[in-house]
Amino acid sequence: MGQSQVNVHDFHSEFEQRSFNENPEDAFILLLASDPDMTMDKYTEFESEFSDMLDKLYRCKTRSRSKSQFLEKAFYQIHRKNLGWYENYVSFAQTLESKKYDCLTGTALYALILDKMEISYTVLEFDFHIFLLAEADGKEILIEATDPLGGFVTDAEEIGRRIKSSLLNAQYKDKYYRTYLQNEINLVELAGLQYYNLAVDLFNKKKYKEAKKFIKKANVLYPSERIQQTARLITSVSL
Repeated sequence: MGQSQVNVHDFHSEFEQRSFNENPEDAFILLLASDPDMTMDKYTEFESEFSDMLDKLYRCKTRSRSKSQFLEKAFYQIHRKNLGWYENYVSFAQTLESKKYDCLTGTALYALILDKMEISYTVLEFDFHIFLLAEADGKEILIEATDPLGGFVTDAEEIGRRIKSSLLNAQYKDKYYRTYLQNEINLVELAGLQYYNLAVDLFNKKKYKEAKKFIKKANVLYPSERIQQTARLITSVSL
Protein backbone atom coordinates (compact mmCIF):
# COMPACT_ATOMS: atom_id res chain seq x y z
CA MET A 1 0.00 0.00 0.00
CA GLY A 2 2.60 2.55 1.10
CA GLN A 3 5.57 1.57 -1.04
CA SER A 4 3.77 2.23 -4.32
CA GLN A 5 3.44 5.96 -3.54
CA VAL A 6 5.93 6.71 -0.76
CA ASN A 7 9.66 6.42 -1.33
CA VAL A 8 11.73 4.76 1.38
CA HIS A 9 13.53 8.08 1.91
CA ASP A 10 10.23 9.78 2.72
CA PHE A 11 9.86 7.85 5.98
CA HIS A 12 11.25 9.63 9.01
CA SER A 13 11.75 6.50 11.12
CA GLU A 14 11.96 2.74 10.90
CA PHE A 15 8.78 2.57 12.96
CA GLU A 16 6.90 4.64 10.40
CA GLN A 17 8.16 2.59 7.46
CA ARG A 18 7.17 -0.66 9.15
CA SER A 19 3.76 0.80 10.01
CA PHE A 20 2.93 1.56 6.39
CA ASN A 21 4.34 -1.69 5.02
CA GLU A 22 3.31 -4.16 7.72
CA ASN A 23 0.29 -2.57 9.47
CA PRO A 24 -1.57 -0.52 6.83
CA GLU A 25 -4.96 -1.13 8.48
CA ASP A 26 -3.95 -0.56 12.12
CA ALA A 27 -5.09 2.99 12.84
CA PHE A 28 -3.57 3.09 16.33
CA ILE A 29 -0.11 2.38 14.90
CA LEU A 30 -0.58 4.73 11.94
CA LEU A 31 -1.68 7.58 14.21
CA LEU A 32 1.47 7.13 16.27
CA ALA A 33 3.73 6.73 13.23
CA SER A 34 3.31 10.39 12.24
CA ASP A 35 5.54 11.41 15.16
CA PRO A 36 9.22 11.38 14.05
CA ASP A 37 10.33 10.38 17.55
CA MET A 38 8.17 7.26 17.69
CA THR A 39 10.02 4.01 18.39
CA MET A 40 8.97 0.42 19.04
CA ASP A 41 9.69 0.85 22.75
CA LYS A 42 7.46 3.94 22.94
CA TYR A 43 4.76 2.16 21.00
CA THR A 44 4.82 -0.76 23.43
CA GLU A 45 4.48 1.68 26.32
CA PHE A 46 1.55 3.51 24.70
CA GLU A 47 -0.16 0.24 23.80
CA SER A 48 0.08 -0.94 27.41
CA GLU A 49 -1.33 2.35 28.73
CA PHE A 50 -4.17 2.21 26.20
CA SER A 51 -4.99 -1.35 27.27
CA ASP A 52 -5.12 -0.25 30.90
CA MET A 53 -7.46 2.58 29.92
CA LEU A 54 -9.73 0.12 28.14
CA ASP A 55 -9.79 -2.23 31.13
CA LYS A 56 -11.04 0.57 33.37
CA LEU A 57 -13.66 1.58 30.81
CA TYR A 58 -14.88 -2.01 30.48
CA ARG A 59 -15.45 -2.09 34.23
CA CYS A 60 -17.28 1.23 34.01
CA LYS A 61 -19.42 -0.15 31.20
CA THR A 62 -20.53 -3.17 33.24
CA ARG A 63 -21.61 -0.89 36.10
CA SER A 64 -23.58 1.48 33.86
CA ARG A 65 -27.33 1.17 33.41
CA SER A 66 -27.20 1.90 29.67
CA LYS A 67 -24.81 2.63 26.82
CA SER A 68 -25.76 6.31 26.99
CA GLN A 69 -24.86 6.52 30.66
CA PHE A 70 -21.58 4.73 30.02
CA LEU A 71 -20.68 7.04 27.14
CA GLU A 72 -21.35 10.10 29.25
CA LYS A 73 -19.17 8.78 32.07
CA ALA A 74 -16.46 7.80 29.60
CA PHE A 75 -16.48 11.18 27.84
CA TYR A 76 -15.81 13.17 31.00
CA GLN A 77 -13.46 10.60 32.51
CA ILE A 78 -11.27 10.50 29.41
CA HIS A 79 -11.23 14.28 29.13
CA ARG A 80 -10.32 14.71 32.78
CA LYS A 81 -7.55 12.10 32.80
CA ASN A 82 -6.18 12.05 29.24
CA LEU A 83 -6.88 15.39 27.53
CA GLY A 84 -5.18 18.22 29.37
CA TRP A 85 -5.07 21.32 27.17
CA TYR A 86 -5.73 22.29 23.58
CA GLU A 87 -2.89 23.04 21.18
CA ASN A 88 -2.93 23.23 17.38
CA TYR A 89 -1.11 20.67 15.23
CA VAL A 90 -0.10 18.15 17.88
CA SER A 91 0.51 14.51 17.06
CA PHE A 92 -1.45 11.64 18.53
CA ALA A 93 1.74 10.51 20.29
CA GLN A 94 1.95 13.91 22.01
CA THR A 95 -1.65 13.53 23.15
CA LEU A 96 -0.89 10.19 24.78
CA GLU A 97 2.41 11.36 26.23
CA SER A 98 1.71 14.91 27.43
CA LYS A 99 -2.12 15.26 27.20
CA LYS A 100 -1.85 18.07 24.66
CA TYR A 101 -4.57 17.63 22.05
CA ASP A 102 -6.32 19.20 19.12
CA CYS A 103 -9.70 18.38 17.62
CA LEU A 104 -8.27 15.52 15.53
CA THR A 105 -6.19 13.76 18.18
CA GLY A 106 -8.92 14.13 20.79
CA THR A 107 -11.48 12.69 18.38
CA ALA A 108 -9.06 9.91 17.45
CA LEU A 109 -8.74 8.86 21.07
CA TYR A 110 -12.51 8.66 21.52
CA ALA A 111 -12.95 6.85 18.20
CA LEU A 112 -10.32 4.24 19.04
CA ILE A 113 -11.99 3.60 22.38
CA LEU A 114 -15.47 3.27 20.86
CA ASP A 115 -14.04 0.96 18.23
CA LYS A 116 -12.55 -1.34 20.86
CA MET A 117 -15.72 -1.17 22.97
CA GLU A 118 -17.74 -2.20 19.89
CA ILE A 119 -19.98 0.87 20.04
CA SER A 120 -21.16 2.11 16.65
CA TYR A 121 -19.97 5.57 15.69
CA THR A 122 -19.26 7.81 12.71
CA VAL A 123 -16.40 10.31 12.45
CA LEU A 124 -17.53 13.50 10.70
CA GLU A 125 -14.89 15.59 8.93
CA PHE A 126 -15.59 19.21 8.08
CA ASP A 127 -13.22 21.64 6.40
CA PHE A 128 -12.08 23.09 9.72
CA HIS A 129 -13.40 20.76 12.39
CA ILE A 130 -13.98 17.13 13.26
CA PHE A 131 -16.14 15.27 15.77
CA LEU A 132 -18.00 11.99 16.03
CA LEU A 133 -21.52 10.69 16.37
CA ALA A 134 -22.04 7.57 18.47
CA GLU A 135 -25.10 5.35 18.49
CA ALA A 136 -26.52 4.27 21.83
CA ASP A 137 -29.95 3.20 23.03
CA GLY A 138 -31.54 4.01 19.69
CA LYS A 139 -30.30 7.58 19.43
CA GLU A 140 -27.33 9.59 18.22
CA ILE A 141 -24.87 11.18 20.65
CA LEU A 142 -22.42 13.84 19.53
CA ILE A 143 -18.95 13.74 21.06
CA GLU A 144 -16.91 16.90 20.51
CA ALA A 145 -13.41 16.56 21.95
CA THR A 146 -12.68 20.29 21.96
CA ASP A 147 -15.59 21.05 24.29
CA PRO A 148 -14.67 19.52 27.67
CA LEU A 149 -17.74 20.86 29.48
CA GLY A 150 -20.47 20.59 26.87
CA GLY A 151 -19.04 18.21 24.29
CA PHE A 152 -21.36 15.32 25.16
CA VAL A 153 -24.61 16.15 23.36
CA THR A 154 -27.76 14.03 23.30
CA ASP A 155 -30.33 16.60 22.17
CA ALA A 156 -31.12 16.09 18.47
CA GLU A 157 -31.74 19.78 17.82
CA GLU A 158 -28.44 20.78 19.42
CA ILE A 159 -26.62 18.13 17.38
CA GLY A 160 -28.17 19.60 14.24
CA ARG A 161 -27.12 23.11 15.25
CA ARG A 162 -23.52 22.03 15.79
CA ILE A 163 -23.34 20.30 12.43
CA LYS A 164 -24.83 23.37 10.72
CA SER A 165 -22.41 25.64 12.56
CA SER A 166 -19.42 23.60 11.36
CA LEU A 167 -20.67 23.81 7.78
CA LEU A 168 -21.22 27.56 7.97
CA ASN A 169 -17.84 28.06 9.64
CA ALA A 170 -16.16 26.28 6.75
CA GLN A 171 -17.87 28.60 4.25
CA TYR A 172 -16.86 31.66 6.24
CA LYS A 173 -13.20 30.66 6.53
CA ASP A 174 -12.58 29.47 3.00
CA LYS A 175 -14.89 30.83 0.32
CA TYR A 176 -12.85 29.14 -2.43
CA TYR A 177 -13.25 25.57 -1.23
CA ARG A 178 -15.69 23.65 -3.42
CA THR A 179 -17.75 21.66 -0.94
CA TYR A 180 -18.85 22.18 2.63
CA LEU A 181 -20.68 18.91 3.18
CA GLN A 182 -19.28 16.79 5.95
CA ASN A 183 -17.46 13.56 5.07
CA GLU A 184 -17.81 10.34 7.02
CA ILE A 185 -14.34 8.88 7.46
CA ASN A 186 -12.88 5.77 9.07
CA LEU A 187 -9.97 5.47 11.48
CA VAL A 188 -7.30 4.90 8.82
CA GLU A 189 -8.53 7.96 6.93
CA LEU A 190 -8.41 9.84 10.23
CA ALA A 191 -4.73 8.88 10.48
CA GLY A 192 -4.29 10.24 6.96
CA LEU A 193 -5.99 13.46 7.98
CA GLN A 194 -3.47 13.81 10.80
CA TYR A 195 -0.64 13.58 8.27
CA TYR A 196 -2.45 16.26 6.26
CA ASN A 197 -2.70 18.58 9.28
CA LEU A 198 0.97 18.13 10.12
CA ALA A 199 1.91 18.70 6.46
CA VAL A 200 -0.02 21.99 6.49
CA ASP A 201 1.77 23.03 9.69
CA LEU A 202 5.16 22.27 8.12
CA PHE A 203 4.19 24.12 4.95
CA ASN A 204 3.17 27.19 6.94
CA LYS A 205 6.58 27.07 8.63
CA LYS A 206 8.17 27.00 5.14
CA LYS A 207 9.55 23.50 5.72
CA TYR A 208 8.53 22.48 2.23
CA LYS A 209 10.54 19.27 1.83
CA GLU A 210 9.23 17.86 5.10
CA ALA A 211 5.69 18.97 4.21
CA LYS A 212 5.95 17.12 0.89
CA LYS A 213 6.85 13.89 2.67
CA PHE A 214 3.94 14.21 5.07
CA ILE A 215 1.37 15.02 2.38
CA LYS A 216 2.46 11.99 0.35
CA LYS A 217 1.64 9.75 3.30
CA ALA A 218 -1.62 11.59 3.90
CA ASN A 219 -2.61 10.85 0.31
CA VAL A 220 -1.83 7.14 0.70
CA LEU A 221 -4.06 6.81 3.76
CA TYR A 222 -6.82 9.21 2.66
CA PRO A 223 -6.77 10.26 -1.02
CA SER A 224 -9.44 12.92 -0.69
CA GLU A 225 -9.86 15.85 -3.06
CA ARG A 226 -8.64 18.34 -0.46
CA ILE A 227 -5.50 16.31 0.32
CA GLN A 228 -4.71 15.84 -3.36
CA GLN A 229 -5.13 19.57 -4.03
CA THR A 230 -2.82 20.38 -1.14
CA ALA A 231 -0.31 17.78 -2.34
CA ARG A 232 -0.14 19.50 -5.74
CA LEU A 233 0.40 22.88 -4.08
CA ILE A 234 3.14 21.63 -1.75
CA THR A 235 4.86 19.74 -4.58
CA SER A 236 4.88 22.83 -6.81
CA VAL A 237 6.46 24.95 -4.07
CA SER A 238 9.03 22.33 -3.03
CA LEU A 239 10.39 21.68 -6.54
